[in-house]
Amino acid sequence: IQREITLREGIFKEIRNRNYEDQVMRSFGILCYARKLPHKEFMAHWSNIRLGACVGLIDTNLQVIDRLFWDARPTQLLLNAQGQADERAMNYLRADMVRARLTGGH
Repeated sequence: IQREITLREGIFKEIRNRNYEDQVMRSFGILCYARKLPHKEFMAHWSNIRLGACVGLIDTNLQVIDRLFWDARPTQLLLNAQGQADERAMNYLRADMVRARLTGGH
């Protein structure tokens, strides 16, 4: 019975790890390819990829990821747009900036 419990725990751990890896990779894909990115959605995906980078799931420099946190804020986007952007425009600007940083400008 103990062996069965150990095997079952191992299977559940593997499933949790795969689910976590999937979540990180989905977030990375969304941030790399999104064309519109509201701040709240950005933060959810940013958190996933930062943790994923910390544990080695994605090969992205943590400094780049950490800088995104600051540069994707509405106030920073407004400064960069010289105050000429509404919320809708900022969602597009945010997506463009994040995509460029994570994909090397491609």
